Amino acid sequence: MHEMSPLINPGDAVLDLGCAPGSWCQVAEELVGPKGIVVGVDRVYVPPLTLTRFIVGDATLPSIQKSIREQLIEKEYFDVVLSDMCPNLIGIKSADHQASLNIVNEALKIAHGMLKENGTLLVKIVKPPASKKESAEIYIRAEKFHPLNRKYPLSLI
Repeated sequence: MHEMSPLINPGDAVLDLGCAPGSWCQVAEELVGPKGIVVGVDRVYVPPLTLTRFIVGDATLPSIQKSIREQLIEKEYFDVVLSDMCPNLIGIKSADHQASLNIVNEALKIAHGMLKENGTLLVKIVKPPASKKESAEIYIRAEKFHPLNRKYPLSLI
């Protein structure tokens, strides 16, 4: 995906939501280089990397979002928001589908408040087990982000 059109560039500020086990953060570190910043957030502990700043907690909580913002020292917003968040699937197709949409909606709300204008959002959608034919995951890349008005909440659902 990155080879077709670069997602992350040198010097970028990257936020990785649902970052465990840290693979995307590791790749992001290499791409942003020493002048960039990578912030990873997950509910579980992730072993440290060289440049990534990890936050353990639920990214949807205001206190964790405040901690995320505090990591931005030289920039006001992130250039890229990656969401690899995944709901706990229970095997009921309709409930799992709704849980997946809810996670995407949360990622969109976080990006709305933290992604710079013309930034990029990459979000994972998990297919419920009953609908799997190939991959269980679909990634949607949204480019040229434009905040309509950051004062008002945003929702897909």
